[in-house]
Amino acid sequence: MTTWLMPDEWVEKIDALETASVSVFSAIAKRELSSATPVSIKRGVATIEIKGTLVKKRSQMLDFFGVDQTAYEDISEQTKAAISKGAKKIVYQIDSPGGDANGILLGMDAIRNAGVPTEVIADGYLTSGAYMLASQADQIVAANELVTVGSIGVATSRYVSKSIKDITNTDSKNKRPDVSKEEGVSVVEGELDDIYQVLAERIAEGRKTSIEAVKRDYGQGAMMTARTALSRKVIDGISNNQPAQTKAATIIGVKAMNMDELKTEHPALYREVFALGQAAGRKEEKERVCAHLILADGSGDIETAHKAIKEGEAITELVKAQHMSAHMKRNMIQACQDDNPPEINTAGEVPVVGSFAKDKAEIEAACPGFEWEDV
Repeated sequence: MTTWLMPDEWVEKIDALETASVSVFSAIAKRELSSATPVSIKRGVATIEIKGTLVKKRSQMLDFFGVDQTAYEDISEQTKAAISKGAKKIVYQIDSPGGDANGILLGMDAIRNAGVPTEVIADGYLTSGAYMLASQADQIVAANELVTVGSIGVATSRYVSKSIKDITNTDSKNKRPDVSKEEGVSVVEGELDDIYQVLAERIAEGRKTSIEAVKRDYGQGAMMTARTALSRKVIDGISNNQPAQTKAATIIGVKAMNMDELKTEHPALYREVFALGQAAGRKEEKERVCAHLILADGSGDIETAHKAIKEGEAITELVKAQHMSAHMKRNMIQACQDDNPPEINTAGEVPVVGSFAKDKAEIEAACPGFEWEDV
């Protein structure tokens, strides 16, 4: 019995292949099995393709009939290969209706535990098992509004024949439930509910939501357009209307996040960045203060410098012009004083220290190594 994670029409196609003739199977057995598409890495971003029916291991039968397929074990190995080659981000390009439930946790775990930012770009189908894989990535983006999303659930097909009578031991009546009767259907539904509970928990964890939200808002097994999926928060974006920030993140291979997300997800890095910001801020502030004082050195207008420092004003053209004007005024006063020197103090009194001398001392104290030049 196969438990499917894919829409009905795709199950019928796979079932039809399984009924192929013996001669066809003989030809299939002689055919060499194709391999998965190699991982490509550009500018630190690895691309892994997930296409067609999802299976635990690649199938010679699907290969023979030209049915696209992706094995869960290939997803795991390709993810490991991308990391070993130094990928800083992994993009999973998905076009798949889903597939077998057997082995899906291997693929989901590979994406969830990649260790680098992950993104899914969906085109065509992102349904059932394919969506379950995508739910483990950091971000899900549809290529356009008509990408098919959903069919999230578990299903199975049981053959009913009047010619076959299943019999079990007395204590294991549910081992062969009679699905032609309601009680038999209830047994199978219980089995599927049990499987889906595990998967719903994984989806909720990957999507950072509740299990109740997954069961209530994710379509209850129905399929939907990407536009509807986006409105229900089943996906994170559609490429033709993505915010510029998200597009930039895709290009450079870095997950876009705000300060709160950085603080929550990477606390050590947040503290380091915060400390660097503080240090840079202190350095920038010291340079700003010293620049104002240096201008005051040339102009003698310490009052303007103090005001600008206090108000946090940058070194603008207006500030420079004010100091230039003060410098010219100071030169004119000095020239007048040179033409009319004051009388020499012959009484032995201590000369009065002017305000300019005090300002000069303050500047020299505030800016170590600063060389004063008299004008």
